[in-house]
Amino acid sequence: MLKLQRLVTQGVVVHPVNDPKETLTIRVLESVPGGVGLGFDGDGFRVIRSEIFIDRGYGGHKHDRNK
Repeated sequence: MLKLQRLVTQGVVVHPVNDPKETLTIRVLESVPGGVGLGFDGDGFRVIRSEIFIDRGYGGHKHDRNK
């Protein structure tokens, strides 16, 4: 796991190892007490909250589950 700190308007770019042209940009849109608002920008990606992803049996890690 990579842990980063980002400020509002800052982001990170995710791409497949062998294809840096296929990108998903994740940006911090707002920061409020108890949470953050995130924006996702990228074609060809489906964005699903981790708890839903796990509940549907797609995979993930048990520690990702937000209860």
